[in-house]
Amino acid sequence: MYADKHTSVTVQSIVEDYVYNAQLTARTQRMFTKIKIIIVVAGVITATSVFAFDLMIWEAAAIALLVCLCVCAWWHARKEKDRQLVEQRSQLLFKVVIHRDEAAKIFMEHCRQEAGKLLAALIPPLRAFCDGKDGRPTLDNVMSRPFLTFDGGQFKNRSTERALIASHCYAITTAIGLDSLHRHIDPFGQADVMEWIVYKLIVEEDVGKENVGTPPSPWQTPKRSPSSDGVLSIHVQWAPGTFEHGLPSQQKQLTDRYKRLSARQKVVVLLMALRVYRPHGGVSMVLHQKTDLGGGVVALTRTGTVQPDPDELDEWENDLEITDAGAALSGLPNYVAGPLISAISAVDSFWPKFGKTHRVKWE
Repeated sequence: MYADKHTSVTVQSIVEDYVYNAQLTARTQRMFTKIKIIIVVAGVITATSVFAFDLMIWEAAAIALLVCLCVCAWWHARKEKDRQLVEQRSQLLFKVVIHRDEAAKIFMEHCRQEAGKLLAALIPPLRAFCDGKDGRPTLDNVMSRPFLTFDGGQFKNRSTERALIASHCYAITTAIGLDSLHRHIDPFGQADVMEWIVYKLIVEEDVGKENVGTPPSPWQTPKRSPSSDGVLSIHVQWAPGTFEHGLPSQQKQLTDRYKRLSARQKVVVLLMALRVYRPHGGVSMVLHQKTDLGGGVVALTRTGTVQPDPDELDEWENDLEITDAGAALSGLPNYVAGPLISAISAVDSFWPKFGKTHRVKWE
């Protein structure tokens, strides 16, 4: 029994072999029992079909086999569902509890690592397209463009910390993570708070911790009108990352630009920002009618869209809307668009895996 083993025989090894053999014997017996039951059931169905419905034996046998296969498939699916339910309950019981501030820092570090991977994946297709011909820039020109931040009433060069394309990669990975946050964080009630914390970290990294503003008051006083007599204030639910009395963050605005966009739409914004490609369709400017309610509150009523000139497209414009990403990328070679879309689609959004193993606490 132990002749072929290279380890010495111990009491523990004998016990392990005994348990393994017992489990193997039990599985074999259960398998043969199931086979016997299937044969008996198939025989009963075959005999019943032959005598009751006057079928040929091979027809009845085929029906019996089909019924047995369906029952086996249902039973396997039921066991698999029960196993998944047990795993989910086990994960819930044995999740690692982590403070939300620490979870936010881990998420931001994950986004920085994914941004580096994304940048490496974007370089080959950009190199194939950015050849300096027909008005296209060279890859060196694209890679050397600095990321500018608005500070003290003027734009400042921050290329020593992160280049323009690297800033966009960072914004893309962060936006992808924020989009998955609300569906996968545990508990779900911490999603909005976590989003605020992440935005605060983004702004701190961009303009400095001392220059971060404060969230505006949710209670705002609207402009007085005959119809608003007796109304002292209204409650405003500000979007996460809304800060006032601080320096504006270009990185935060860039992250917002990529949120809730598909991989194709993200490619359109990225190429426009890098001045690599200008779409001639599929992009519109939304027209709004603005109504100032006072207290910093403005009501926007959408009135329509307009097709802008390709040279007038600005990826920073909040009213920019990508209506058809396929049409916007139609002028781009497939060997360029395909790898770019695949690279962005491959970004790990962090929260699906993290939410299965960790539970966020706030105390």
